[in-house]
Amino acid sequence: MNDKSTSVEIGSLKDKEKIKILFVCLGNICRSPAAQGVMQRLVDERGLSSRYELDSGGFYGGHAGELPDKRMRVHASRRGYDLTHR
Repeated sequence: MNDKSTSVEIGSLKDKEKIKILFVCLGNICRSPAAQGVMQRLVDERGLSSRYELDSGGFYGGHAGELPDKRMRVHASRRGYDLTHR
């Protein structure tokens, strides 16, 4: 897609419901929370927070309700990403 078609698509989303994106991995303690954190920053930097609903999840429920893995949070924080969502 070129920039022109992208802006047409985004423009056509005006006044419609939020775009919902779910990032999924096995346990939701590493990859999917990282992807959500990166995407959230991109959305926030562009002032589009009101247009997107972002979340992450995992197929394995053994980590339900836990924060992302501490190692992932440390490395994400060093790069300016906040991975404190559950």
